[in-house]
Amino acid sequence: LRVICAGGRSPLIQQAGFNVTDQAAWQTALVRTLRSDIPLHHTAYQRFLPSGPLALMPMDRQHYSLVWTLSDAQAQQLAELNPDAQSRCVNDVCGDETGYLEFTEPPQCWKLAPTYLRRITRPGIVLAGDSAHSLHPLAGMGLNLGLADAATLLDCLVNAQRQGLTAAHPSVMTAYQRSRQAEIFALTAATQGLNRLFSREQGLLRGWGGLGMSVFGRTALMHPIKRIAMGGRLSQPQLFSGILPH
Repeated sequence: LRVICAGGRSPLIQQAGFNVTDQAAWQTALVRTLRSDIPLHHTAYQRFLPSGPLALMPMDRQHYSLVWTLSDAQAQQLAELNPDAQSRCVNDVCGDETGYLEFTEPPQCWKLAPTYLRRITRPGIVLAGDSAHSLHPLAGMGLNLGLADAATLLDCLVNAQRQGLTAAHPSVMTAYQRSRQAEIFALTAATQGLNRLFSREQGLLRGWGGLGMSVFGRTALMHPIKRIAMGGRLSQPQLFSGILPH
């Protein structure tokens, strides 16, 4: 059995015969640590801006981790500004609620290249991590999905071993594909949908999208999505319950 875990754009994926759907939207993530002049109180923020979503995730009492999605051209322009101008740009879109924010170091640009694969297994090969699901970072779920891949694959391998089967037996690939496809599809659709819906100038579609999200957030349908974000509602490998399969 070969496990490919080499990033979403690794040539190994296509060399192994997998079909990759490119979902890039010509966007770049601006990332770096920001220092606030007020206590953070363990509060994260997400702003859906016309350029793309901006996320502030608390690291300690005074520092946020910034992930700001911009068009490729906007990200390059902001990266070329002096530090004071860069901080002003961030504060202009974040407002007073987060305090005055300053970059601790010059921001870095990370080209966004989300992909989707309908199948993440082939005979004797499985994909894991970003090789299996390269998401837009607005939900911060890439690491969680990768951990679920590893834990699920462990379950599949242990079950095969109990039956006297090899690691490369077709049942391992079938079980892994079946266990992972729902969660990967759900989070890919959610992140891509939100990014494309709100990454546009003000207009009728964006306005209806905002109203729809406001109503949706108050319904019972939101609860399963919250559970997914808190650890994997659709994926239930034994390791996630504190059990080491053997």
